[in-house]
Amino acid sequence: MKRLYSILSAFLLIALLAFSSGNKFDKILKEFHRSNSKYILVAAHRSGHNGHPENSLSALKHAIEIGADIAETDVKVTKDSVVVLMHDGKIDRTTNGTGNPENYTLAQLKKFRLKMPDGTLTHEAIPTFEDFLKLAKNHIMVDIDIKTRCLKPVVDVVQKTETQSQVFYFDNDYDALKKVKSLRPFCHVYAACIFIPNGRFGAENFQP
Repeated sequence: MKRLYSILSAFLLIALLAFSSGNKFDKILKEFHRSNSKYILVAAHRSGHNGHPENSLSALKHAIEIGADIAETDVKVTKDSVVVLMHDGKIDRTTNGTGNPENYTLAQLKKFRLKMPDGTLTHEAIPTFEDFLKLAKNHIMVDIDIKTRCLKPVVDVVQKTETQSQVFYFDNDYDALKKVKSLRPFCHVYAACIFIPNGRFGAENFQP
């Protein structure tokens, strides 16, 4: 009988945790889309890389575990049209490889390993954007910082993973945002407005 109670208790705990997680994510989505919301959304820069390689799956897991509302990440597209996570124009700083990630195929990039913030090499490979979105799905919103001119593969992965409701594109490259909107008219884009003239232009073009 005690064993039965233990099993039932474990199932109940799992169910409660899942329910709680679902409720939190629903709240994040609701507040994000509410124009008069007073709720402050907390974003994990480069997916929460404090103690993890930046733009890595372990960083994303960390962001989810600590309760961040948004995971910001940077995307590049490989030579064979696979979307991967990478901030810099070169992989030298964050991996044990060198050069432009967009000059490699995915298989070639997977041979390299990510570094910790202090430069220590890890066993983690450069993740694909698809794997990132699958992990983030129904847990955390995703802020895509566009670091590529090849935009169609990016929006295609979002559609493939059915994560449109939790993904938004945030950038100060207004031409890139316009291109994203032309590819997916109903996607969420947010123009970074550092200066007042930029703010007016962003408001006129993207109608937030």
